[in-house]
Amino acid sequence: MENESAILRRLQDLAALSEKRNQPVYSDFLIPADAALAFRAAEPYRVTLWGGREGCERQMARFVPAGFPAEFFGAAKDTCRDFPIAVLAIRPVQEKFADELTHRDFLGALMNLGITRESLGDLIVQGEEAWVFAQEKLAPFLCENLVQVRHTNVRCEQLDRLPPEAAPRFEAMNFTLPSLRIDAFAAHAAHLSRGKAQELFAREMVFVNGRLCESESLLLKEGDIVTLRHFGKFIFREVRGESRKGRLIVTADRYV
Repeated sequence: MENESAILRRLQDLAALSEKRNQPVYSDFLIPADAALAFRAAEPYRVTLWGGREGCERQMARFVPAGFPAEFFGAAKDTCRDFPIAVLAIRPVQEKFADELTHRDFLGALMNLGITRESLGDLIVQGEEAWVFAQEKLAPFLCENLVQVRHTNVRCEQLDRLPPEAAPRFEAMNFTLPSLRIDAFAAHAAHLSRGKAQELFAREMVFVNGRLCESESLLLKEGDIVTLRHFGKFIFREVRGESRKGRLIVTADRYV
């Protein structure tokens, strides 16, 4: 595996290439720790992360030149059209004869075609069906060649968008906080003491909107996505009021 400095140099090269060509340049799919480095490879406003849907674990980084049209800055839209990402559906040809397939089975079948993991984003499995985000250029190859998962014959097709049944699922959370500091939120969301939660920052395990969070005192905003490595991913929703003791009553969603 590449070390952090090698990954950072590769991302810096992509950022420089974007300036040289005066056009957007995209990375492969990145794990969260590597995606966070994209914000060190270029000015943060030039970087957008997107994996195909809200809350994806693996995301591409898009670098754009300074002075590029405003619509290329900031968050991606709710489809893959802003990025060279294809969403593929994988289904049994005959469901009644299908094996009980797992995430590992689908991923193994894809990798057996010679596809690198960096070419694939998140893989969503429900029952015998799966949806995978992949580099757009690979879609025709995958649709033609992915014909079997374990002993089950499958068909693979590209979709215009992710269907509703593959959308993220959430567990609603309600609790009180003394403030909107990220360390207070992390402690309650992960069911940790304040001291244990602060250790997550020292170990670089806290990310906000894809960026490594280096400040325990960062104040959360509505809609911020907080990733606590090994403890889950959360969306901070809103402050609903104050308790009698002056604590903030907040709501959040946990990805399940």
